[in-house]
Amino acid sequence: MRPPPGRAAAAAMNRSAMQTFRIHWRSPPVGLVVLWFGLGMWWVWPRRVALMALAAELVLALAMLFSLFTVSVAEEGLVLFRVNQLRWSQVSGVRAVRLLGLPHLIISRRNGGKWWLPLYLGGRPRLERALAEMAPIGNPLRLYAESAIAARLGK
Repeated sequence: MRPPPGRAAAAAMNRSAMQTFRIHWRSPPVGLVVLWFGLGMWWVWPRRVALMALAAELVLALAMLFSLFTVSVAEEGLVLFRVNQLRWSQVSGVRAVRLLGLPHLIISRRNGGKWWLPLYLGGRPRLERALAEMAPIGNPLRLYAESAIAARLGK
């Protein structure tokens, strides 16, 4: 069954206004995955079957990492890891932290839950610009993004 024409157009518009950011191939989590599998390959050397199995697992792990580690910014809110949705109105606070040296934003939600938004994605300045443009005025994410942009520009 096809959706009504109005809904299809609205969904297409929302997708076109959405900006998606993915993990960078030179980020620490990617390096850790490659290091882990590299150590495993060194350990099983020279057994070819085990090496091929580890190589296949490495390719699968990297494919999952690159396809799932995404943050999408839309006019309605955020989508984290392609599954979790957060509307702008649900955001009650934002705090920048580092976990094992990796930058994150802890987003407090009105229902009491917290989101950990990774900031080590490719195109962090574009992510901050998208947050500043799409989040409503006065939203904690917009305030964070505007202050981060101002600090980067030296204002």
